[in-house]
Amino acid sequence: MTSAPQGFPDLEWRHIFKGESVNLDVMFSNLHHIAPPKENVGCIRGMEISLGRADLAQKLQASGDWNVAWHATTKATTFAFPHQIKELLQLLGKH
Repeated sequence: MTSAPQGFPDLEWRHIFKGESVNLDVMFSNLHHIAPPKENVGCIRGMEISLGRADLAQKLQASGDWNVAWHATTKATTFAFPHQIKELLQLLGKH
C-alpha cells in the first residue's frame, strides 16, 4: 500500500478533494520552512485543541520553485485519485 506524501498541508488536501486549485505558494512554503510552525490553540467544549500553522516562508520566484511545488502537488493528487494519473501526465506533456 502506498502512503500519502509527507508534508502536504491539510488545507491543500481539502482543495484537492474538492477539485479546487492548490495554492502553490503555500505548498512551496510548507516544503521550505525557515521557522517552526506557529501554534494555534483553541477550546471546544472544555477541550483544548492545538494546531500547528506555518506562515508563508517563501513565494514561488523561479521555474525551479514552481516545479518543486507542482511535483509535490502531483504526487498528492495521484495518491488521492490514482485513476487520473494519465490525465495528469498529459497535462505535463508526458503521455
